[in-house]
Amino acid sequence: MNSKLEISSRDGKTIIKVSGQFDFNTSRQFLEYIPELIDKTAILIDFSDCHYLDSSGLGCILKLKKSLSDHAAKIEFFGCNEKILNVMQMMKIN
Repeated sequence: MNSKLEISSRDGKTIIKVSGQFDFNTSRQFLEYIPELIDKTAILIDFSDCHYLDSSGLGCILKLKKSLSDHAAKIEFFGCNEKILNVMQMMKIN
């Protein structure tokens, strides 16, 4: 399965759809988007088509959270499978 990111907007929210694996290759693309996301107020990350999250993907999420910490932006996650949800709970990301 090819891994990819798609960014769209709906109802004033920015949606990042992660498909396949959120790994080193996908994380490089994700990092390129972070400057564009700084001024957004609501970011939804859709993991419904993602079956694998590695440490570089987690690092991207943490970097995005840190980049948005001085702003009023809110990040929400949805569609996480059990493994991804467990990792996020262990890392206290959710």
